[in-house]
Amino acid sequence: MVRRVAARFLAALVLAGLALGASCGQDKGAPTTARVPASSEWGTVRIPASSAPGTARAQVKGTLGPVLVPAAPETPNVAALLAPLGDPNVAASVAPLSDPATVDQIHEYLRLSGEMDAFRARWIAALDKNRPKGAPYWPEVFWTAVKAEMQKKDLTPAYIVVLQHGVSRGLMQEVLDTYHMVGATLFVISPAGFRLRSAEAAVASETNKVWLAETLEVIQRVAAAYSPEIKAARAKYLAEHPGYVDK
Repeated sequence: MVRRVAARFLAALVLAGLALGASCGQDKGAPTTARVPASSEWGTVRIPASSAPGTARAQVKGTLGPVLVPAAPETPNVAALLAPLGDPNVAASVAPLSDPATVDQIHEYLRLSGEMDAFRARWIAALDKNRPKGAPYWPEVFWTAVKAEMQKKDLTPAYIVVLQHGVSRGLMQEVLDTYHMVGATLFVISPAGFRLRSAEAAVASETNKVWLAETLEVIQRVAAAYSPEIKAARAKYLAEHPGYVDK
């Protein structure tokens, strides 16, 4: 029951904000849809033991006491990054080009463009915009923790997957050269800027899958940590609103 509410919220979030994709705020076309896996149900996502490697935790003060949100897992490959979608075949759909932009080029592009910071702002704004689509009993501390995790999540691996899938090494070098020559403001109206946007638009469907996976990873991780608070808040809300039914 609660999972259905979560699924609707996440779908709305992707449709409203994450379909914007990467770079320059261009129109990426119609967003794709993706099935939210059953693991998105609050309380069913496993929280790693605090003694396990790679699970350093950030402490967030909750209404029922301090809540420890596990750190984001490492994503050593595309399959790991897209694992939250629950589809073992989806990784093949974002395979890199035969001569993709290099990791060094992508790091330089992100440094010059400021794209990651711009996307992060849109990402968090989409969360705020779509809060009314969430369950009315989700506590404020849950939303605060989700935004905190979105703010600090390393999006570089996702950008590498997205850009290597749609942007060649030659095009990325042209992009970098143009940034160095004309700067970020004029890049938007440069031929290289138009070519980059065209390349990104061609893989908008795959890009949306990557950002959906990133969103699911954050929300599932925080929801698992806050499962006791969410369940308690739901019970209290149902007691006060006996006619309420989760949508």
